[in-house]
Amino acid sequence: MFQRPGRYTGGEINSVVKDPRGKVRIGLVFPEVYEIGMSNLGQRILYHVFNSLPWVYCERAYLPWVDRIEYLKRSKEPLTSLETGTPLREFDMLGFTLEYELNATNVLEILSLSGIPVRAEERGDKDPIIIAGGTLTCNPLPFLPFFDAFVIGDGEDVAVEIAEALRETKREKRIKKLEALSSISGVYVPLFPRQVKRRIADLNRSPFPTAQVVPWIEITHDRFIVEVARGCTRGCRFCQAGIIYRPTRERSKEEIKEIVMEGIRKTGWEEVGLLSLSLSDHTQFYEIIEELYWKWEGPPLNLSLPSLRGDAFTRELALLLKKGKRFTLTIAPEAGTERLRKIINKDVKDEDIINSCRIARENGWTHVKLYFMIGLPGERWEDIEEIVRLVNEVKKVMPRVHVRISPFVPRPFTPFQWERQEGIEELEEKERFLKSRIRKVELRQRDPVVSWIEGIICRGDEEVSQAIEEVWREGRILQAWGEFFSPECWKKVFKKINPEVYLKEKNPEQELPWEFIDAGIERRFLVEEYQRAKSGIPTPDCRVGGCTGCGACRGEIAFDSLREKKRVKIEVMDEIKEPPLFRVRVRAVKKENLRYLSHLDWMRMVIRALRRSEIPLAYTKGFTPQARLSFGPALRLGEESEAEYFDLWVYTPPEKEWIEKINREMPEGGAILEMKEVPLNVPSIASWVNFAVYRIEDVEVPQERVKEVMEKEKIVVERKGKEIDIRESVEYIERVKNGIEVGINLIPGKTIRMDELMELLGVAGRVVRKEIYRKEEKLLTPMEI
Repeated sequence: MFQRPGRYTGGEINSVVKDPRGKVRIGLVFPEVYEIGMSNLGQRILYHVFNSLPWVYCERAYLPWVDRIEYLKRSKEPLTSLETGTPLREFDMLGFTLEYELNATNVLEILSLSGIPVRAEERGDKDPIIIAGGTLTCNPLPFLPFFDAFVIGDGEDVAVEIAEALRETKREKRIKKLEALSSISGVYVPLFPRQVKRRIADLNRSPFPTAQVVPWIEITHDRFIVEVARGCTRGCRFCQAGIIYRPTRERSKEEIKEIVMEGIRKTGWEEVGLLSLSLSDHTQFYEIIEELYWKWEGPPLNLSLPSLRGDAFTRELALLLKKGKRFTLTIAPEAGTERLRKIINKDVKDEDIINSCRIARENGWTHVKLYFMIGLPGERWEDIEEIVRLVNEVKKVMPRVHVRISPFVPRPFTPFQWERQEGIEELEEKERFLKSRIRKVELRQRDPVVSWIEGIICRGDEEVSQAIEEVWREGRILQAWGEFFSPECWKKVFKKINPEVYLKEKNPEQELPWEFIDAGIERRFLVEEYQRAKSGIPTPDCRVGGCTGCGACRGEIAFDSLREKKRVKIEVMDEIKEPPLFRVRVRAVKKENLRYLSHLDWMRMVIRALRRSEIPLAYTKGFTPQARLSFGPALRLGEESEAEYFDLWVYTPPEKEWIEKINREMPEGGAILEMKEVPLNVPSIASWVNFAVYRIEDVEVPQERVKEVMEKEKIVVERKGKEIDIRESVEYIERVKNGIEVGINLIPGKTIRMDELMELLGVAGRVVRKEIYRKEEKLLTPMEI
């Protein structure tokens, strides 16, 4: 069995299955493992946009983990889509998300696993069109040989036009398809080079997915995500996203609340992430928090907020957030001194940072995470020393401090795109100093070699693409994962292309290789900002200091998000007396692909199904309310069950319609069979049962082998380095039609596992738990308590 097999089963809640006949087939591919790709909002949006077109069928695919990759290569099976298991080479188009440089070799691995030539020039008419989108397409040159086309800008703004072009040319030769794509604004086709202007979506008119796909397994950002704003006018000179996502666009609090309400109803997620580059700058920031915490009328909800500015955590905000869980407060000073912050245009004072931490601590927060960069333009050694001082000042206020140090990487279309990137040795010296001086905090420092690779790729050209391909051909994939990262391989390969060419300081008067892309920002503005940085002069936010002439909106910003925020009056209400509780015992089945869910994943899936069904669940008290459920004995990964029991607490007696309502929200392979009210004080299922009956199906076991096992006086296995006799747990083994039935005494720490039993019997079959009991004078099921 593969690690985390739930990555590959498909069939998740809200995934789309259509009849593919006669449709344009589009595959959205994220070049990372499922848990990371499923967390990406861009893919969620495009999946919704494409599948809203009746003549398009859009499916998803991700890079498998190494065990499955080895299996696919060994068996010569192609990589397939999640929804229908269709080989990726059979799609009309594959759209890759390029967000991170170290995923570059993953792209080539996916193409290779799919049986698609990795170089565009080698593809024929039967191969899919390979398109890339995402932030890295601001400079497509390092990826040019691998892709047929690049989307520059907001993907949802151009997605329908791309699909229409593919529909119109579905039976045409490849060259005709590429010609059609090249005629679309915001699409760059290397075969037809031209100047391309970034596409910009109208956030309030663009479709936003509320029925987001809910994964079976826990993912990196396991929550419903709503983008409250896109773009930022703060003007941090190192921040590529803050430049290329201009102009700033906001969703209204009314639309945000409507999206969240519908999204929670359709997904059952317990947490909502509010996504924005600068959330606290939203004109209705306080009111949004008020709506989602204090005026929320749906099931209990937790909010996840992104990094806040050092001066953004006010007493008003602390009051608004006090109803929810105490998340880790995240602040990004970026530099250790105010002087250096002015150079990078992050004009936040030390006292603002300390004051935000003090306010948070006074209102119950105990954790703060601080982000810093090293190797910034204009940096002096005293700036590094001041990081230590600032961390120590924060430690006096907050009990737990986490510090993250990352080397600066100059990126295209920022005022620092002309700057030199510091070398590995310089950065390592600074990290050694910080490690020796920053004590009693959780300190994480990014490997300078990683940043060195990022810098070469992000400001690279076609010669860099050759190095990427060579690294891939040496078997280096999953390079963002520490256990697979191969710095020596990258160093060896990049040495052949003279990496200093890409890292050295550049002349602003000379055109840069990627400037055939029009990012929507005036070059003159970037040069002026570069020069102001050299002089240590900050540029105020245009919503306060007036238009800075960046060219993104031509001075037409229609709101002032830095005006004084509305003061929200929170009235502390008397604690509402909790209504009477009722305890309901439920029996369910867990079969088919659900056997690939761990017990924790099964629990999450059930809870979300219950939330979607809108039955009156009871929740725990406190900052992080949880649905009140108690599950029976855990089932091992890979096993099925006809006897999955759990108790749930509700505010009304159970109704007959509940089974039907819940089953409408259960996935294939899962169903509620029966439920009944039980007394509030009965023992938990897990503590009450002591016997289980299993079937091992699709096997043939000789009676002699069964007798041999049953006659053993001891069955000794090793667990956690200790030898344990588990013979007492085997009550009986009986041959039945198409398999065997096993009676198991559930003895804590000494219960035989079905894989252990199958090894003893010399078979491998399908394991099904038939029932669990309380064994006394007779066998009682949990429903007979």
